[in-house]
Amino acid sequence: MSAPPIAAAAAAVRELHEETALDVPEDRVTVFAMLHDVAAGINRVTMAALVSVRDASPR
Repeated sequence: MSAPPIAAAAAAVRELHEETALDVPEDRVTVFAMLHDVAAGINRVTMAALVSVRDASPR
């Protein structure tokens, strides 16, 4: 069974959090490029996204 579809910006927010622990609202993410390819029989999706923040403070 496959996972339900997820919006590109929501996927970008999830991946950003998983990889960096940064929390960004979905409305601050603009996905501007997406590539789908197959390597060794594995489907891959690569996205490029711009994240806009007004200000930030390191923790």
